[in-house]
Amino acid sequence: MTHHRPEPDLLARAARWADPSDWPVALRFDPDERWYPRLAADAEHEVWALSWLPGQGTDLHDHGGSAGAFRARR
Repeated sequence: MTHHRPEPDLLARAARWADPSDWPVALRFDPDERWYPRLAADAEHEVWALSWLPGQGTDLHDHGGSAGAFRARR
């Protein structure tokens, strides 16, 4: 399997959205299911926030030919 590093602009975009106080919605942890609002979108990019609590997750899936970058927070 070949791993590709995300383009620098994707990493910069992820870094710009790393602080939840800058989000258009408040960070939330839903006890019933994972939480995943779209924070921003333009013609070429989407920015999503994802939160899980212990025991939550998502089924295995792919995003086609998409490229991405992410930042993790505790």
